[in-house]
Amino acid sequence: MMAQNVEELTKEEILLGHSEKLAIAFGIMSTPPGTRFLIVKNLRVCADCHVFTGLISKIEEREIVARDSSRFHHFKDGVCSCGNYW
Repeated sequence: MMAQNVEELTKEEILLGHSEKLAIAFGIMSTPPGTRFLIVKNLRVCADCHVFTGLISKIEEREIVARDSSRFHHFKDGVCSCGNYW
């Protein structure tokens, strides 16, 4: 979900580099299975990253807490504490 008027391949490349996705990948690789971890960022979480984080929390069976510029998002079993209001 992006508002920019760019080609599909460019959209995919832009979305792949979002900081929270990179932080989640690093957190999964560097912590034991089932470990809860926290991500802090100074911008709002975009819709794509919000969905991604929920899916990863379910697939990896982890609790992921993401702090953005306006609230905490607690993801567990694919569900976010914000009720998908971000």
